[in-house]
Amino acid sequence: MNETLKKTMEIIFSSERSMPAHFSSNGERTQSFCVDFEPLSAEDDYEMASDVWHAYTELPRGPAMTDLESYLILRCGEDIMLGAYVITKLGGEKLIDEMKGYVIDDTIESFSDKVDRAQDILSTEAAGKYFEYCSKTGFELASRC
Repeated sequence: MNETLKKTMEIIFSSERSMPAHFSSNGERTQSFCVDFEPLSAEDDYEMASDVWHAYTELPRGPAMTDLESYLILRCGEDIMLGAYVITKLGGEKLIDEMKGYVIDDTIESFSDKVDRAQDILSTEAAGKYFEYCSKTGFELASRC
């Protein structure tokens, strides 16, 4: 695995948030991904946590989708947005799609004992569009001066 990608994955998976970033705080940060990454300003942390949550609330959900299945999409989207931000700040923006694949695979593996349909849920068209939005938004925010 590329060193930039490896560092990005370590930062993503170091998050100690127990709830969605929109509802997590870290010191003076009222909405936070709870990671230690110097280039992530409090403003960017807040903006991403808010943005990923509000985009998630707009996702269509099938009537058979459980709360936990829905949460998988949110968690994955948060990690993808954070990852796109981090990897862009580290100069590896060309690795965003590869990072996204690792995040999705990790989410499936992490929840396979709790959610039988994890792979199916994360492979829906709506989830794919959400993940694309999350990666694009993380990249764009990190690219701002």
